Amino acid sequence: MDLSAIIHVTPNLRSQTRVDECIALDSPLNLLDAVLFIVNTMLEELIFRIAARILTLDRDDSLAFRAIARSFGYPAWKLTGTLTPNTVVEAFRMPENLTFHSGLTLSKWSYCSVLLEAGKRFLLSNDEHPQQAHIPRYGCLEALDAGGFAQFTNQAISHLKALWDAMCHKNAGLPLGHDGYLKLWALSQPTARVDYILVDEAQDLNPVLLGVLKRMDCPVVYVGDPYQQIYEWRGAVNAMAQVAAPHHVLLSQSYRFGPAIAAAATAILRSLGAKHPVRGLDAIQSHLAVVHPQVILSRTNAGVIGKCFEVPFQQDALSCSW
Repeated sequence: MDLSAIIHVTPNLRSQTRVDECIALDSPLNLLDAVLFIVNTMLEELIFRIAARILTLDRDDSLAFRAIARSFGYPAWKLTGTLTPNTVVEAFRMPENLTFHSGLTLSKWSYCSVLLEAGKRFLLSNDEHPQQAHIPRYGCLEALDAGGFAQFTNQAISHLKALWDAMCHKNAGLPLGHDGYLKLWALSQPTARVDYILVDEAQDLNPVLLGVLKRMDCPVVYVGDPYQQIYEWRGAVNAMAQVAAPHHVLLSQSYRFGPAIAAAATAILRSLGAKHPVRGLDAIQSHLAVVHPQVILSRTNAGVIGKCFEVPFQQDALSCSW
């Protein structure tokens, strides 16, 4: 988001509000107040104009999208489309079943799922090329011994590379998607002409973004909490433990709750290995109580709807939150 417009107009809005309030309340301003008011307004205007020129806030995906669209000239569908087993099957025209040197036979749908998972692992990694290590070993692949799985990956790696090549080809029918253009952007060795970079929620960085940040010439400030990492299923790593930072600042004071909740949170975090306590605000009176919640967590809307049909109809209403 470009905040320059907002930053530019804010002082004028604040100044107008102050004058309107003075007129509406019929409170006369003496000469000194008027001079100070005008000077403060001019200073605010100057500060916000300077900030508008030097402040840039952006998301990694929007930076990558613009850079890749400009450099490669991809059509919009190539950057925003979703890669599915159907698109892979149609692009490579696979037979119904594939038999590998290891003796394993997979349907084309199962094999495409393996290739897509391997592709996702490559896209989220800091590696420059697809590797056999990106090929997952789950399902019937777990039944193969080490030699059999090595034979399977020796064959599958060529297909994985062909998949990535087709995703990158401008005229091929396979989309890059978000992870794909982000990977291309990372491989282009991007630089940032800024004084420093501030990264929020650093505990949810994936290796490809962490690699980009480590290659930057400017100082990088990582802000995060390793105990709030929720995107490990999307390839996130604990960047806080993988960055060699010369300075560490602990933010343990919370202004949202009192000492009782802070003590309970500290006990839980210590069980996870935390060494420093959480501090609450003494002015807030918080307390703990025994509750009996009935909560069902679901990752998708379809899962929520499915659970709603499983719950027998009762007199009490069923509350769903997204």
